[in-house]
Amino acid sequence: KGKEGEREEEEDVLTFEEFKQKKLLQQEEPGTERTTAHGGANIQSSLNNYASVECGAKVIEMNKEARNPGAILVNNKDVYMLNPCSTTIWFVVELCDLVLIRTVEIGSFELFSSIPETFKVYSSERYPAVDWVSLGQFYARNERAMQSFLLPDNVYAKYIKVELVSHFGNEHFCPISVFRVLGASMMEEFEEMEYTKAH
Repeated sequence: KGKEGEREEEEDVLTFEEFKQKKLLQQEEPGTERTTAHGGANIQSSLNNYASVECGAKVIEMNKEARNPGAILVNNKDVYMLNPCSTTIWFVVELCDLVLIRTVEIGSFELFSSIPETFKVYSSERYPAVDWVSLGQFYARNERAMQSFLLPDNVYAKYIKVELVSHFGNEHFCPISVFRVLGASMMEEFEEMEYTKAH
C-alpha cells in the first residue's frame, strides 16, 4: 500500500468516542432534545470499596488490548476501560488491603456498546498467584446499570482476577465503566466481632 492508501484507511477507522458521537448525531432529529443513558458522573455506595484508586487499589495486569484499565477503579461513570469484544477480556486488581469480600459490583454505561453478560471472579492473597481460588461465575442483567453480586462464601483476598466469558449485543466495543469489591478489612472484622461480644 502507498502512503495515500494508508492515510485513507486511518481516516476510515473511527475511535470509540468518534463512533459514539456519530451515532448520537444520526439519532437526533431537529427540535428533539438529546438524552444520555445515565445521570450524574458520580456513583454512591454505602459500603467500603477496596477496589478504589482513592485507597490505593490498582489494576496490575490485564489483556494486552485493554485501553485505560485504571478507569474501572475511579468513581466516575464517564470514564471506562475499553476493549474490542472479539478479544478475551480479563484484568487483575490489587486491593488496597487484605479484605473479607462480601460483594463484587460491575457496571457498563456506554451507549452503542456491548455489555458484560457472564464473568468469572478469582481471588488470591498473594501475587503472582500460584493458584487462583474461584469465587464463582456470575450472570449480569442486560442493562446499563451498576450490578451487585453476593459471594457464596466470604473469602479473604488481596488480589482479584476477573474474566469476561460472554457479553450482550454484537457491537464492536465492550467497555467496562466501574468495578468494585465491597467488604471489610481484618481490623474492621475484628472490631465488629468485639462489638458483637460486648453487646
